Amino acid sequence: MDNRTATRGRQKDLENRQSHRFSSFFGRILKRHRMYTGMSQADVAVESGIDQSHLCTIETKTVDFSLNTMHTICSGMKISLAESAWLMELFNARQSLNCRQYESWHRGDLQQRADEKPLRIADQDQP
Repeated sequence: MDNRTATRGRQKDLENRQSHRFSSFFGRILKRHRMYTGMSQADVAVESGIDQSHLCTIETKTVDFSLNTMHTICSGMKISLAESAWLMELFNARQSLNCRQYESWHRGDLQQRADEKPLRIADQDQP
């Protein structure tokens, strides 16, 4: 076996180990936040103690994370800041948790609401 093949083999082993590690962190975080599904940003902020400015909710109402949020979650889970930063790098690399998708959907939603006539308070009370 030449050097190149050996190096490729070591890289593949490392990727496999990191992939498992990523999955277990990801699973623990999702499990921890599953109870927040469907809650508003404000409610999640109150329940979790995470600053609301660090939270996004996307169309599916799952919690999305910024780096500060990830640090907060990971510190609560006894995961070091270095590991949480590494985890965020993986998230960003996989484009699995970022706010861009939410922001584009949210802008469209706000635009649609801007085109609608506002409801009067009395109208909102009607069934």
